[in-house]
Amino acid sequence: MEERKLQESISAAKDLADKIITSIESDDLCNETCTPPNDLIEDIDFQNSVDVEKALRRVHSRIDGSRGKRIPFRIYGAVASVLLVLGVSAGWMLWRHHERAAIEWAFAQPGIEKASVVTADSKVIELEENHLEVSGDRLVNTTGDGKKKLSIIVDKVPEFNKLVVPAGGEHNLALEDGTTVMVNSESTLLFPTHFTGGKRVVRLEGEAFFQVKSNPDEPFIVQLNGISIEVTGTSFNVHAYPDGDEINVALVNGHVNILNSAGTSIVSMEPGELFTYQKEDGLFENKKVDIEPLISWKDDIFVFRDEEIGDIIQTLSRWYNVSIQLDDNIRNTRYTGILSRKQSLIETLDALRMTGELDFHIHHNKKVDLLEKK
Repeated sequence: MEERKLQESISAAKDLADKIITSIESDDLCNETCTPPNDLIEDIDFQNSVDVEKALRRVHSRIDGSRGKRIPFRIYGAVASVLLVLGVSAGWMLWRHHERAAIEWAFAQPGIEKASVVTADSKVIELEENHLEVSGDRLVNTTGDGKKKLSIIVDKVPEFNKLVVPAGGEHNLALEDGTTVMVNSESTLLFPTHFTGGKRVVRLEGEAFFQVKSNPDEPFIVQLNGISIEVTGTSFNVHAYPDGDEINVALVNGHVNILNSAGTSIVSMEPGELFTYQKEDGLFENKKVDIEPLISWKDDIFVFRDEEIGDIIQTLSRWYNVSIQLDDNIRNTRYTGILSRKQSLIETLDALRMTGELDFHIHHNKKVDLLEKK
């Protein structure tokens, strides 16, 4: 019996190695959680105190768990030690295969998806760099240091241009009046080449941080779904995704008036306040809060304070351009912590897993399952 189980394990390892060596792609090979080889090796201690059976079980599950069943085994002594070494090698090979092909996207640097602009005269242009500036009758796409430039001539200057930032991207925009807008992932901003009519009007779907150039004679207006924001010169963040139930406005400095659909002021905000508007029934609230978690994204960090995992994964899904499925058993779990937006998805997921509350599985097609830790 023991001999048969040993041969089954060796056969499974050989089959796996053959698939890796011949570069055969298979979803079944890579639906387990990815673990770096150093961590895998550190899991195994070849001292006399090691529980060989337990260690072998861990290796076996990682290289064979994707088959949908586990082969039971109980192997002792020198034979088990040899197979354990074989299993570590096979596990390391599998991990390299993961990294190279199956889930390479999970190791990629985030925020690099390119934005595009649809000009007022209907030109659609992909923006190679992450800064766009209105300059005269042109839109100029540059690097942060201004060394690379792409100049786009806009013929119909009074009309709106549309900046489209996809999931997994971000973009900076400088308007003709000197106002700057940092546009977050999966967001759209409509803006004119030139402001006219005594008002500076833009339209937003998604999230953006505005630093508005002061001009009391020409108010700056951000049009949203159902409400508008009117300022003369201030800094504030707007979170207004079309698939969300509410709109949030966080004021950093200056003053902001919130206008209803009729153009009537319903709230005058002070610095450090958060305005929340419910889209369905029009109810709203304005209160003093710690706004740091709401604006931290512009400084390339996530700040979560007692936040439900459901809200966290929505943020991560947009930033990493990935679909995340959440286990209902952990839906109400709350987290507090700070994470870098510049680290890869795998690093972020590992940080969440270290809390001991959840685990994750990464799939080929940019999908992740967040599961209750067993």
